[in-house]
Amino acid sequence: MKKLRILIAIVLILLLAGSAYFVSQSLYVKGREGIIPMLRKELDLVGEGSAVFSCIGEYNRDREVLLWFTIQKEDTVFYRAVGCRMLKNGGLRIKNIYDPMAYAPDIVHVVWMAEDVFLVNDPECRGVVSRNADGNVTKQIDFAPSQFPVILSLSQLGIDGMMGSATIDFVDSEGNPI
Repeated sequence: MKKLRILIAIVLILLLAGSAYFVSQSLYVKGREGIIPMLRKELDLVGEGSAVFSCIGEYNRDREVLLWFTIQKEDTVFYRAVGCRMLKNGGLRIKNIYDPMAYAPDIVHVVWMAEDVFLVNDPECRGVVSRNADGNVTKQIDFAPSQFPVILSLSQLGIDGMMGSATIDFVDSEGNPI
């Protein structure tokens, strides 16, 4: 009986230590501003006072959120997307930091939760057009000049999963692709 108690105590201590380790390795922050030090570290900008970080938008799916950040350093703008889980206490658990792929200057995207999510931060862009294999417009979304940044997904354009033969174009005020 004494050996059983010792074994139970050892198992409980190991479970407690494992839980403490897991919690200490998880990335929890109280709000969006708590993400900025992590981005500074990832981009090797710790102590760099000239870099300005801003959270410019979010894309939500249930309790998951993709936060979009700009990093302005001198005349260059970098974009990062941070995938998080919203917690009941108002905090965020950071799951991943994405370096987005550029579609065009100030139009970037990431694949997040098996979905293409675009950030459009180009004031010259006036909309996005999706076309089928025959080149016919299947959907068009127009942007107002005061609307930027715009965050949208392929599913909002009526495109689910792999695009196949469908195409999308981000267009200027005259309808020309950017």
